Amino acid sequence: MTSPSVQEKAIDICFPDNNANAFALPCDHNNPDEIACFHRDNPHIKNTVIPPGTPYIFRTRLARTLVPGKS
Repeated sequence: MTSPSVQEKAIDICFPDNNANAFALPCDHNNPDEIACFHRDNPHIKNTVIPPGTPYIFRTRLARTLVPGKS
């Protein structure tokens, strides 16, 4: 069995538990580029917290540098 490539590990689709509490965005709140990237991937999340049961896309730091249209 081969290990996944870096790009395969770069993006996760997350499905939080419906019974969990809301939680803060999983990115650096002091980095406007990371927040912008998160909101581009997750336009359905309008606030700075993720409600319980809301699916979201999470990129690793490497994947954030590979965003199309971002130089």
